[in-house]
This record gives sequence, C-alpha cells and structure tokens, in this order.
Amino acid sequence: MKIYPTENHIKFGFESKSVNIDSVINKANQSINLVPQIVDAEKYYNVDSDYDLEEGKGAKLFILDHNTTQGVVIGRENADVMQIVIPALSSEADISYAFHLLRALTELYPDLSIKKSDAISDFSEKGVAEAIAHCRNNMRIYLTAEVDEEDFEWSSSIRGYRMGTTITIDMLKRQYSLPDNYQDIDHMVELAFAIFTRIQWMATALPHADHSTMPARYLVYDDLDDFEDDEDYDFSDDVVIINNSNLFVNVAWCEIILAVNGRYKSVTPSDFYTAALRSDHIEVFTEEQYVISEVTPQEWEEFCQSIPGNLFDGPRIFILRWNPAISTFTRKRYNHYLKQYGEFGISWSIHDWEQARKDDRCFMLLEGEGEEHPGIIFKGEFRCNPYTDRDWRGTDKELHYVDADCSHMANINKHAWITLQQLEAAIPDFDWRHGHSGEQLTIEQAESLEKLWGVAMTPDNQEN
Repeated sequence: MKIYPTENHIKFGFESKSVNIDSVINKANQSINLVPQIVDAEKYYNVDSDYDLEEGKGAKLFILDHNTTQGVVIGRENADVMQIVIPALSSEADISYAFHLLRALTELYPDLSIKKSDAISDFSEKGVAEAIAHCRNNMRIYLTAEVDEEDFEWSSSIRGYRMGTTITIDMLKRQYSLPDNYQDIDHMVELAFAIFTRIQWMATALPHADHSTMPARYLVYDDLDDFEDDEDYDFSDDVVIINNSNLFVNVAWCEIILAVNGRYKSVTPSDFYTAALRSDHIEVFTEEQYVISEVTPQEWEEFCQSIPGNLFDGPRIFILRWNPAISTFTRKRYNHYLKQYGEFGISWSIHDWEQARKDDRCFMLLEGEGEEHPGIIFKGEFRCNPYTDRDWRGTDKELHYVDADCSHMANINKHAWITLQQLEAAIPDFDWRHGHSGEQLTIEQAESLEKLWGVAMTPDNQEN
C-alpha cells in the first residue's frame, strides 16, 4: 500500500480511563521555556479524516509561537483510547513538545501502557531524533516524488496548522539562486521546513490580500460586447486583489489583480512570481505565497508597471438604502429570504444611475429611526444596466432602477455586518445618516468599505 508522506503521522495510543490529561499538560509545560497555545483542534483540522480521531470530543491542538508547522494533536480514537499525534510534517519544536507530553504521561502514570509508533524506539532523546528523521523523510519524499496526474492534488499541497502551501525543488532553486544541477536534498528539506514554518506565522500576523467577487469579465475583457459573445468563458470568482499595504498574499488557484491608483491590472501567477523575486519590497515564500512590505505609491506603481498586462477600470460600488418603515420591501419578506434561501434578487432605485453599469457592486444600508441595528446588512451585484420605471411610492414620476443579485444576508433582528458607528469611523467623509439610495462611493471610500466587509466576513465574526 502506498503511504502518502503528508499522511504518515506518528501516533501514540493509551487507555484514557484513569488519565487526567490536563495534569499531563501542566506537568509537560513546567519543563519547557516556550509554553504552547492550546486551541480547539477542530477549528484547524478535520480531526476525523486528518487524524482518525473522534469529532466533537474535545481534541486539542498545541501551537508553539513562531515554531509550529502542524502542531501536536491530542484527541480520542474511541471512548477508551486517546492518542498523542505528531503530524507527518511537524517541526522539530512540535516534535520536542510531543515528547515532553509523553514523558509527563509516563511519569504521572508509570503503569500505563502506551502503544509506541513503529518509527519510535523509546521516549528518550533517541526517540526525538527518530521522530525528527521520520518527519524530515516525509518532506524529502514530498519534494522528490514523481507525481502523475491522479496524484497531483495530494502532492502539490501540504497543510500547515494555519495555511497550506506548495513547495517544489525547482521553486527552491529559483528562489535561492541555486544552480540547476544542485543536489543537496538535505539542504532542500531544511529550506522547505523553514519556509513552511514561516508561512504559518506570517499568515497569522499580517492581514491578507482581499479576495473579491470581481466579475470575470474585468479580468480579460475591456469591451462588454466581446465578453457577451464568448459563451465558453469559465467564470471564476476566486480572485485576489493586491495593493501596496503590509500584507500576506496567498494566490493559490487565484486570478491575481493588482490595484494601481484606483485602476486594476490582471497578471499571471508566473509573471508576478518573476517580478516578486526581483523586488526588494516582497518576501517570496513559494510561487503562491508572499509578504508585501509597505511601499510608497510610486514604488508600487513602478513594480506593477514591470509586470505585463493592461490596466482596466474595476466595478464601481454604490450604497443602497432601506428604511423598512416606508418601503414596499417588508421585513417579513426579508426574513423569509434569509430563512429559506440566504440570497435573493431585488429591483432598487438608484440615484447615481449615470455612473452605474452591469456587474457593479452594491451594499445595502439598513436605516430608519426605529431600527435597533442600522448598518450594512448584505452585499449585491448589478445584473443589468439602469432602466426607468414608475416611482415605487406611487407618484407620477419615473425613477431609475437596477436589478441586483444579493447574498450574505445579516439577521437584522440581531445585528448588521458593519455597524453605523464602524462606517462613520472608517469613512467619515460619506453621510451615512442622510442621503439618496444608490450613491456611488469614491475609490478611497470603496476600498475602506471592502476592508470592513472582509473583516466582517471572517468565520469568527459570522459565528457571532
């Protein structure tokens, strides 16, 4: 049977009936300088498929600041047996901590039978060295494997506790300016672990580049007619927008869009990687992951100009307004869509209709004196150009409207995704309390709102 190196974990099983695992952890932590963070493992891993542990049984993940690749996992194999798991590509610090746990376990419970992994002879420093050699060999297999089409997915990506990555020998040679005939695989393994570790911590410490639902036509077409004629285009909303802020960038499987002075530029991953290697302002981890330092607008513009591609105008952003007390769109209807579908379509009046076009974006602002949770409650995208129709209030006037597809609905009885106070603090030069429905934001205002929205859409905030 073929064993994939990314799944070749080291496991230690023991009967848990008489074991107080918290006492084991406390004792282990007394003998180390760097005390780990202890978190819910299920927030980072699928413990069932990743480690054959029971879900919902309090599996723990131990993370050592700036030293962890995959951490150490403790969880239940079944009702009677617990496991201490050293994941297949654990760092030396992770491995060392796992053995502190094992030694604490044997000291507190000397009669306890612990089933050792086949890779380990004992729990002394010799066992630590064996575990390090085991994980390093897994990385060696990963880097040197000849992979066919069917195996490409497992081999191309390895999962850290925080961020997955792809590391290849060719990439390491290019990144570190090593000759093509360089063959020191142990050095390659060392470099791969260093990159793998650092990615987890840069990904944690820095904000990420903004992922966007920018319509695919903005990536490749300047002319709407050309776009509509191409029925074979494969639409993708997996787009990463990069600007010149201090951030971590993960562009795996993404279209790359550079934001340049209010306009955009679509570039290929290979062209971006080549330019990044030459830049003094970008730290390259892999072909897909980077840290971009803060640079001046001029330096950023010069970097973007060095990469092939054409500038284009991106979608505009408009603020729609909804006051349920006076609107024909009722709270009952909204709550029905929220409960049944989570998304819906609307026809809404728009003030700045001359600037609007199909595929522009909108955010709905809930307002009104009686509203307990005013603020941004969902995001949408125009599915047509503006058109005229009768006034929704019943007057003889004609108004301009747009049809929009809307999603990410907030429960307005509990919260808004972005509160009125947050909007006023981040974008003070826009009147959030008075105005028309369908006002266009400036480029700077739109960027600030997108950043607020990105924070609101993080998993932790959506759970609250």
